[in-house]
Amino acid sequence: MSSNEWRNGNTRCCEGCSWMMAGPHTSKRERYRALKAETFAWLRKIVDERLANPGLYDDNFAATLKARAAHEGGSADRDRLVNDLYLILLAGTDNTSSLINSALILVAAYPEWLGALRRNSIYGMDAISEP
Repeated sequence: MSSNEWRNGNTRCCEGCSWMMAGPHTSKRERYRALKAETFAWLRKIVDERLANPGLYDDNFAATLKARAAHEGGSADRDRLVNDLYLILLAGTDNTSSLINSALILVAAYPEWLGALRRNSIYGMDAISEP
């Protein structure tokens, strides 16, 4: 797809992206709302899966579910949990991108670190044993 097609809104960004099936009349605001609705529908499915299968996962959101249940005296409000999951998703994205960015800046500034990383890489070594 050309960048002009994207800007003019004549097509979607890729196969499977229902939120971009907009014509030139569709505003950026409408696209944002459609994407937000699709994202929150996906998050609701995750929350429902987690509530239906407590104890199956051991991650930040599982800890959030336990804390909310303890704080609210039972099962937490589904909408609040969806918002919590959204915040965890955003926070994790920012933290991860900042960490990768900082690591790349340091490796570029200190090439000897890159050499050390390459020498100490666990890939291709028998350093990891499987249980």
